[in-house]
Amino acid sequence: MCGTARQWTIWAASLVLACTSSFAQDEQPADLPLEATAEADLVPTDLLDRGTPRRAARGFLLAASEGDYQRAAEYLDLRNLPRGMSEADGPTLAEDLDIVLQRHLWIDEEELSDESDGWAGDGLPSYRDRLGVLQTRGGEITLLLQQIPREDGVPIWKISNNTVARIPALYDELGYSRRVVHLHAGGDPMPVYVSLIKFTQHGLMTLKDKGTERADKVKEVAQALGGKLIEAYYCLGEYDVVAIWEFPDNRTAMKAAVLNGSLGHIEIKTMPAVPREEWKKLLQETLGK
Repeated sequence: MCGTARQWTIWAASLVLACTSSFAQDEQPADLPLEATAEADLVPTDLLDRGTPRRAARGFLLAASEGDYQRAAEYLDLRNLPRGMSEADGPTLAEDLDIVLQRHLWIDEEELSDESDGWAGDGLPSYRDRLGVLQTRGGEITLLLQQIPREDGVPIWKISNNTVARIPALYDELGYSRRVVHLHAGGDPMPVYVSLIKFTQHGLMTLKDKGTERADKVKEVAQALGGKLIEAYYCLGEYDVVAIWEFPDNRTAMKAAVLNGSLGHIEIKTMPAVPREEWKKLLQETLGK
């Protein structure tokens, strides 16, 4: 009896060992994590995360949204640009492109490839991917991302130099009116002013016959005083027009408002304004943030 019990004990122990061994084999690491790691390694390591088209586009948009156009320029291919353009123009080109995109093109990052080789079969060379398409007076313009070698030879993605070369023309048509450099005695750009304008009853009654003529007259008044109408937007709601100007100083801006108001067809409120970056500096100086 004891022998039989002993045999049963040995048999049970063997069975447990066999099951344990089988379970251990089943739990051995599979190859998938290694393959996943290998795929991750295909995306080049880059401090600015420009290893794929999606990441390059995201980096540019993020830097631009923070007003850091120096960093945004690192996502532009500034090589081999047309005469008159250089790498030193990078921050300005980045800002101009940002303005055009904000006004006319939504970039859906999820539609951009997050593979280091970009999309295949999109009809473009293997080193190029489509960022988006803009509608212009001359037809569609395709904005491109391009894979280029970094200084150390590692392939990264940037907005292509073909697209960068088009930025000034795109900005002239689709951005704000070109920021002309108006300098006064101090050598600084002229201050910016915003006017909120309503048409008077007289202005509305005569709009059909004299609207264009008076709009030109308003611009001429600003120019005669040494200022410039940067842009005018015609609106729905409480105000009929929002105008953006440059004037040498508050006194000149006030003169322009009085002269334009005296034409009888508009009521005008003019306010000094500062760009976002200047406002941020004022905030830091005032609140220490």
